[in-house]
Order: sequence, then structure tokens, then C-alpha cells
Amino acid sequence: MNEKKWIVFLYGVFLLWFIPIATILYYFITGSEPLVDTSVNLYYLTLPLVGFVLGYTFLNIFFFIIYFIAFSRIESIQHEQYKKLMHSNNSLAKTSESAKIGLCSIIIAARNEETVIRKTVMGALRQTYKNIEVIIVCHNCTDNTYQQAQVDSDQRVRAIDFKTKEAGKGIALNYGVSMSRGEYILILDADGILSDDFIEMALPLLRGRYAAVQGRYVPSNRDYSLVTRLLSLEGDLWSTPYMATRSFIDKRCGLGGTGYVIRRNTLLEVGGFTNHLVDDYELTTRLLKSKYRILFAPLCINYDEKPPTLEIMLRQRARWAKGFIDMLQRNAVERTDII
Repeated sequence: MNEKKWIVFLYGVFLLWFIPIATILYYFITGSEPLVDTSVNLYYLTLPLVGFVLGYTFLNIFFFIIYFIAFSRIESIQHEQYKKLMHSNNSLAKTSESAKIGLCSIIIAARNEETVIRKTVMGALRQTYKNIEVIIVCHNCTDNTYQQAQVDSDQRVRAIDFKTKEAGKGIALNYGVSMSRGEYILILDADGILSDDFIEMALPLLRGRYAAVQGRYVPSNRDYSLVTRLLSLEGDLWSTPYMATRSFIDKRCGLGGTGYVIRRNTLLEVGGFTNHLVDDYELTTRLLKSKYRILFAPLCINYDEKPPTLEIMLRQRARWAKGFIDMLQRNAVERTDII
């Protein structure tokens, strides 16, 4: 019932967005203005809305200006840190050298993902950084996810058939962390594919107060449908510029739920994962309140799948909307993070 309520809420937002556009089109076609009533003064209603739209527009312009300046700089910083570590260790890709840096545990929480999980696991095993383990927590699965996740030929892979009365990504991730041995934890969704040098390029950035590194999303199903094309465009025009700008300005880039590396001791220090609707952003707020910083790493790429249909997208956004409003109600975010 709650999910339906939030989906109705999103439809209402879309309707409010559509009405002025339809009115403008109607005016250009017919020459008349159907929603104008000269006897009603809408000034005090429309002025705040216009102010909000203008403020949001200028904010986007600001983000794009900083993004064009910052993106190449962020890439250069990542290259510089990687070269320094390579120079001091000769080759981070070699098992003997990567052992000096530390074990990285790739944790995948999966529920009924039999069609994609094996591809994800095999992709993780292609990492140039060899000191890894891959833990797949098959949480309350009713299909063949557990069977598909097993790779007997590689001892670094462990598939776990995890059954609980409660459901939730946070429960599966915490169990995966408890079963892992790595100094670093990489969180990956069951349909994500990492660039081969993801870990090798990310670990040099984890120093000082930098607790986590968020990789860049690149859609793997961009051309699947109109919905995936639009969501991919959203990532191109908003998600990537936003993460790059925040990382460049104040090192408060947020975690995106998948494709990020975090230091194990820091994760445990702030309390691990919670079973929240926006678990990634909830963890972000706890890290930032503890004065840790998160960096955006554009050279670390996570190829993820976008929701293929409008129905699935609306369910996803309804869950996000409810989760973010819950965060606001609990005063868990700072004013600048509300953006």
C-alpha cells in the first residue's frame, strides 16, 4: 500500500510538470490561453514557483561550469595517485605487490538474479588487482542464483545461500562483511560489471580522511528502451556532474549504492549498513558526520543496468522518495546535502 501511495505521488509530480508544458503547446497551436482567468490573481502562487525554477536552473548552470573545470582535474589527481603507488610498488597488478596493499573483498548482495549473477562474478574476477575475494550473498533466493554464482575453478569466490525471516539489502551486506576478510570492501550490485582496473585505480585514493571512493556509472543497457535512454541521459547530465562537482568542491560526494570501495575499519566504526530504503545515502550521512570524506573516481567504471520499464522505474523512484523524506524527517542530512 505504501509503495502504491508513493507511485501516485510521483504521478502527481509528473502531472504538475506536464500541465504548464501542455498549456504552452496549446497556446502556440490555438493562440488562446486555456488556464488564464483574469478574475483570479495567481501572483503569490506562481512567484515562488518561478523563483524555485530559476534558482534550480542557475544551480544547474553552476554545477555544469564547475564540472567542465573539475572533471579533467579529478581524472589527473586519480592518475597521479595511481602512478605514485605504482612507482613505489613496481606493479600493483602482481599478487605479491597487491598483498602489501591489502585484500579487497567484493561483496555482492543478490536476490533472484540467476540471469545476471554469473556474468557479474566473472567480471569481478577479471580485476587486474589480484588480491581479492568475491562473496555473493544469495539472500532468500527462490531461483538458481546460488547455483549460478558458484565458480569452482576459482578459490577466491564464495557463494552463500543466506536465509532469513527479514528481507533487505542491508541485512545481506552486513552478513557479507562478517564473512569477509578484506581490509577494503567493494560493494557491487548483482547486475554490475566493473572495469578491469577498478580496484587498482581506486585504492591509491583511500588515504587520510578519505574513507570511500565512488566509481562512475556507465549504463550497460542504454539502448534497451526509451526509459533506459532517458535514465542514461539523466546520468550524463546530472549524476556524473553532481558527483564530480561535490567531490571537487568539498570532498562530500555521496555513495551511489554500488560500485564503491570503503575501508573496512571505517565501515565498522560508523555502524555498518542499515536496512534503509536509501542505504547508500544513509551510510553517506554517517560517514560525513564522522568527518570522513568520499571521493569520486571517474576512471573507476561500474557498468550498471537501468530500469527497463516505466513501472520498474516508478517503483524505484517511489522507494527513493520515501527514503529521502525519511532522512529529512530525522534531520540526518545537512542543509547543503538537501540539494
